[in-house]
Amino acid sequence: MADTTFDFTRSTQAALTTRLSTDAFIYAIHCPGDKPELHTDFKPTLRHTSMTVNVKELVLTHEYTGHTFQRMHFLTAQAPGTPVPLELFEDEQAEALYYGCFPREANRQVLYTVVPSCNLVWVYAVDKAAYLLLKDAYPQAVMEPSAVPMLHFLHKHCLEDEGGKLYAYVHEAQMDVYAFRQGQFIFTNTFRGLQSEDLTYYLLYIWQQLGFDQQTDECRLMDDTGRCGAVMDNLQRYIRRADRLTAEEAFGHTLGARTRPALPFDLQTSLITDF
Repeated sequence: MADTTFDFTRSTQAALTTRLSTDAFIYAIHCPGDKPELHTDFKPTLRHTSMTVNVKELVLTHEYTGHTFQRMHFLTAQAPGTPVPLELFEDEQAEALYYGCFPREANRQVLYTVVPSCNLVWVYAVDKAAYLLLKDAYPQAVMEPSAVPMLHFLHKHCLEDEGGKLYAYVHEAQMDVYAFRQGQFIFTNTFRGLQSEDLTYYLLYIWQQLGFDQQTDECRLMDDTGRCGAVMDNLQRYIRRADRLTAEEAFGHTLGARTRPALPFDLQTSLITDF
């Protein structure tokens, strides 16, 4: 995925997005007028080390360090989080709301992002030391969890027709689930692990609990791992409108969709928002 052709003297005309996960850091630089306009780089993380160490080694020493960009964006791919209705949210309650859903851990920074398209606030936590390093080095940068651009994109996608929509995004070693009914966000959850039987069970259980219809409502699967063929086969036995949602269908001929190998689905949702 590496592309080392970017001319960093043009950084002030470019937008930089860095996707942070436990497996790898992926960098995407969009510079209008360049050929190509999108430059990408992929760096595997240092295994068995903390996120702080990886940020020091893979971000603060990267080639883009010291350059000023028009926009900088850090996307955290596995940050645990929870939605809060916008009308009920107050910023001083963010930490209490988060720890009402998740166990307390040392070295965590609780943050939040407003998602106006879904009328909610996403409250989440990241590694505190890594967060402070990034904020100190790039104070102008925006940090948000990948759930935020995913929610923006899926909300828009679900408006294409009426009814219930259950979306499952499988990446790294987890599955993120989002549900909408009549264009309104109604549910989300995250499940760890990639066993086909478990993922199928979780999705069918959610489908039943939400009261979705096997004939008219829709289930779409986004798979970064390439290991969910059995999950799709199982779902199609019970849900008539179960199908994959591929990057080609979702993003058409956008820059991120044309990159090979393919960029993670959540990163592509972020890129189409930024562009």
